[in-house]
Amino acid sequence: MHSEAVEQFRNFKKLGIYLDEVTYNVAIDALCKRELMSSLITSSQVDYLCMVFWMSLCLEGENDRAIKLFEIMLSSGDGPSKTMYGKLIAALCRAGDMKKAQWAFDHMVGRGLCPDVIMYTIMLNGYCQVNCLREALSLFGDMKERGITPDIITYTVLLDGHCKISSKKARAQDDAEKNMKVKQVASVFWSEMNEMELKPDVICYTALIDSQCKSDNLQDAICLFNEMIQQGLLPDTVTYTALLSGYCKQGDMEKALTLVNQMSSKGIQPDSRTMSTLHHGWSRFGDESVEKNDSPCRMVWPAVN
Repeated sequence: MHSEAVEQFRNFKKLGIYLDEVTYNVAIDALCKRELMSSLITSSQVDYLCMVFWMSLCLEGENDRAIKLFEIMLSSGDGPSKTMYGKLIAALCRAGDMKKAQWAFDHMVGRGLCPDVIMYTIMLNGYCQVNCLREALSLFGDMKERGITPDIITYTVLLDGHCKISSKKARAQDDAEKNMKVKQVASVFWSEMNEMELKPDVICYTALIDSQCKSDNLQDAICLFNEMIQQGLLPDTVTYTALLSGYCKQGDMEKALTLVNQMSSKGIQPDSRTMSTLHHGWSRFGDESVEKNDSPCRMVWPAVN
């Protein structure tokens, strides 16, 4: 039955009859499920619509099926391009499946395709998201050995990832040891950025401020906040909210409220996360007014609307 369908598809091509994308993708989907996709892929090229279908699998998180189709493509003609490898790697990293992502990465390199800074950064972010700092640092070393220069996004990923991971792993340790670990690695990355004359942007500063607050390094976060302003960078809502969480975590609600008023005075609107952070902090450390109509959140909230 399936062989007849495949033969009919071939006859359509011989007669110059071109099917639309919907019809083609229905056929591809059915054949993929029955592991007969290779019947529709010629020995010389991968059909364009097949590639479109494959990319949709990646976007929809159908990673197992995407890999099956990918393996079929590998045996067809020149095989997938570097762009296709990149899309598969990104999809696997989003899913947190770093074992398969590393397989795709290594396979690409084995075929003589050189990963670029974007691909490395995607992999580094994937490892950081699943708390695999050792693997991330190893890959970062491989990246530099290949002569691929990290950019500001690469360092932002590493700074943010390390600080978050260090905070999680150091919960059972004393504060001094935890702070030392965070500062040491952050200092190394920060020094490398300066040596390469890479100027941190708002996103980079915000990521580090957020990580320092989560690691109970509020004073360092404040220094970074002031430093970015001195560098001519304007903190955004996300930056203010990150620092606000640090004040709330320390129970310094007076400075927390001052910070929210400061951002409003500068025309930077608090969002729902800002107000949620303030409300949570005031509920823990504020006075009884949080239960009344004159709560700080209610006073600041009109600025959001």
